[in-house]
Amino acid sequence: MIWVYITVAVILISVISYYVTRMMKGSIKILMTTSSFGSGENVTGGFQLTSKKSLQGDLLKAILIGKETVRYYDGDEEKSRTKECYRDEVVLEEGKKYPAGKSTKYEFEISSPSQGSSGSVDASIDVGDSKVAKVALNAAKMIGQMSQGRHRSRIDWRVEVRLEMKGVDLADSKKVYING
Repeated sequence: MIWVYITVAVILISVISYYVTRMMKGSIKILMTTSSFGSGENVTGGFQLTSKKSLQGDLLKAILIGKETVRYYDGDEEKSRTKECYRDEVVLEEGKKYPAGKSTKYEFEISSPSQGSSGSVDASIDVGDSKVAKVALNAAKMIGQMSQGRHRSRIDWRVEVRLEMKGVDLADSKKVYING
């Protein structure tokens, strides 16, 4: 029984030290005037990067992520499955040094999916301009939904800004809404 307490204590100390290390490096705070965007519209916003220590960044990027949650019934039991269905990354800076004690504002613009590309089939499937291929893809989506007994599907969207660097990254994310 003592091992359980020791294991929990080690995990707790690790999590606390991760966040303390991250706070000591600096922070990223996403600043957006709106959180609702239309299908196919660019998601725009900004963020403030504050470095408390001198940081050597490998990659500074803004990311739009869509995660689809599908709820369905398996007999009488309701189940859910979540998978990433959309990701678009915009690299803002590479290999830059950020001096200690500096706070800088940045702007970003990320493409959102056009209507229909964020369905249950991955948006990476490219059917081109062929009407036959588009009809076949839509039929495959419908058959897939029926065969899995799906009842409800929802896509949750978020914008993430991340400064990748050695050790602990700085990051922030904000929920957004893509209507369409």
